Order: sequence, then structure tokens, then C-alpha cells
Amino acid sequence: MTARAVLAGPLRDLMSSYDAVAQTALGQPLATDVDFSSLDSLLHHHIDRASVAPEPAAAVARLATHVLTVVADLFRAPAQGWSGAIHGGLLMATIDVLAEARRRHPDTVVYLCRTGHDHVRDAVDRLGLPLQVIRHTTGGGMNVQHLAAMLHRRPGAPGLVVASAGSPASEAHDDVSAIRTITAAAGGAVHVHVDAPLAGWHRALLDRTASRRAGIDFADGADSIVVDGHQFLGTPLHSAVAVLRIVPAPDSPPRANRATPIGGCPTGPVGDGGGAAAVQLWHVINIIGVDGLTVRARRARALARYTLRRLEEARWPAWAHPDAVTVLLRPPSPTLRQRWSLPVDGDWARIVCMPGRTEAHIDQFLYELARDRPQPSRPVPPALRSRVAAVPTAQT
Repeated sequence: MTARAVLAGPLRDLMSSYDAVAQTALGQPLATDVDFSSLDSLLHHHIDRASVAPEPAAAVARLATHVLTVVADLFRAPAQGWSGAIHGGLLMATIDVLAEARRRHPDTVVYLCRTGHDHVRDAVDRLGLPLQVIRHTTGGGMNVQHLAAMLHRRPGAPGLVVASAGSPASEAHDDVSAIRTITAAAGGAVHVHVDAPLAGWHRALLDRTASRRAGIDFADGADSIVVDGHQFLGTPLHSAVAVLRIVPAPDSPPRANRATPIGGCPTGPVGDGGGAAAVQLWHVINIIGVDGLTVRARRARALARYTLRRLEEARWPAWAHPDAVTVLLRPPSPTLRQRWSLPVDGDWARIVCMPGRTEAHIDQFLYELARDRPQPSRPVPPALRSRVAAVPTAQT
């Protein structure tokens, strides 16, 4: 028996397992609607080893620059200049940004909400930055009153506030404009970083035509933003994009809006493990386009509204933030949670309505939920009910 034949069975079984999970992982923020098969041949090459193949590496850098420009435009990066890099994951992208913020203000303290993403806390720990944890609201966002109190304990001192454009458990988002008002009152040089792995994409895409913006981008006062490509764009390998506002010297001339490496990174716009990530991100953006990505975002939100309405019709306690793609529900049985990969935080499980999910997936889940056990007796608390999104008829 050949080596190929020996490997065929286990690989076939593995592929079948992934295919099955893709149909039922309602609680995982992973898009499943993009075909990456045209990139298969590139897996034979060392895309992330620029020293091995400098000419192809230059081509990858051009693709990365295109991706960075699209992201910078979506998040309204400043005309006076911005820098950016693509990394092979959220942790390294966040470390890249926070390290540059520390270089600008060596004595900075990080202000991070308790409900923030783990990769931000990991980045803070790796860099050895002092951390002040901020309390959260009932809906999972940053408590800005507590932030103001903590900033006023160090008046005029540098700080780094991490705002969330979609907290991991409930997809709460923080208003950067409101945070900027607070930091201005406290004084000192305060860097506002927006951590936007999933929700940043759909909010930025749909904000382009919205009458009321989410308040999460550079024009709202952000100094840096990190978004993930593995979730909303569905890249098979981990990928993340970091964009940072350039602060020009007082006597420097205006500069063109273009991508430059963060902190003078010698690898250019392709950061740690970012070669393969840049190619995959470029692939998605170019085959679907910004308008196509906007359609995906609109359908994801419509599916969230549909999911919330169906759960309410079934009298199963559920709620969601306005304009979110995450729906919170009282946890079903362990068997159903495992089958549908529903994470649980405290009293709430969650469904994430990602591109590739359909009403048929939700209908099947609800059919199984109805057969699984009686509905829970605990309703949605009044403090959360006031935050529940309106549930109009779902439209695509």
C-alpha cells in the first residue's frame, strides 16, 4: 500500500468531520460561504518566508498593501497618514499596535473592559504593560463612568483605552466618540485602540450607507484598529489586519494617505505569519468586492433578526444588541449545545449568524430545541429587555 493510500482514509475522515461541523456550528463566528480552492497550489510554497523567495514576497507585499488600503478606507483612516500590517492572527496584530503605542508613550497604562477579548489581555501580558480593568455594563460594554473615574486618578498621565467593536460574549460595542470626550476631560496623551475582530467588518460595511453610524472608526477618534479575517471573511488560516494612525511631527509636511509598516517594521506590510493571510484576504476582497461584502453583512444581520424573532415566537428567552449578528438565548441542554457548538457565558448561550448560515439552519435548530426539553422559566431581565433589537421581518 502506498503512502498516499495510507493517508487517504484519515484525511477523508477528517474532511467529513469538518464538513459536518460546518453545518451545525451555529455558535462559532466563522463564515462558511467563500471558496478558497483556487489557492490550493499556493500551499506548496513557503509564502511566509520572504528571505527564501524575495520576488514573490514583493508580490505578496503588494497584495497586502491593497488589503490594508481597503480596510483603512472602510474605517475612515486619516488623510494625513496611516500605517498597517497583516498578521497571521489577532494576538500578533494586537501586540504590533500596542507595542507602537508604548513606544510613543512609554509610561502608558492600559484600560481594558473585563468583557474584552482574551487576545488583548494576552498581548498586554506579553508586553508587560500595566493594566487597569474597567467594569462592564449589563449588556457587556465598557462602563464609561468607571473609565472616567480611573482616568481621573492619573490626571494628565498617558493611557491606552481598548474599546470593543463587538465584545466576545454579547457583541456589545463601545462608542469611541464618548470615550474621546472622557479622555479629553482627563487630560494627557491617551491612545484609543478599537478591538474589532468580528463586528468591526459588518458595522464598517453597513455604516457606509447608514444614517446612524456605530462610532467605532478613526473619524470617531480611534488611533488604531485590529480586525480579524478568519471570522467574517472566512479565511482558512488565521489572519488579522492592524491599522494605526500616524501622528506627524509638528513641523512635518502633510503626507499622502498610504500604507507604511507599523513602527518601521522591516518586513513591510506583511507581519508575523502574514504572507498566507494577505493572499487569502486579498482573494476574498477581490472575488466578492466591498459591495458584495456589504450584502453578506446585511444578510447576516437579517438572519440574526430572524433568529431572535423565531426564538421569541417559541417563547424561549433571547435578546440581542441592535445591529448585532449575535443572538443570546437561555442555554439548551448540554446535548444540544454540543451538537450546535453553542458557547455559554454565565446564564446565556449564543448563536452567531455568520455568512453561510441560512434560515434553514435556524429552523432545524429550533425544531430540535422544541423536541429537546421544555422552555426555561427565566425570562429576559428588564435591564436587558431595553437593549433588545427590534425584530422586523427578515429581508435579504
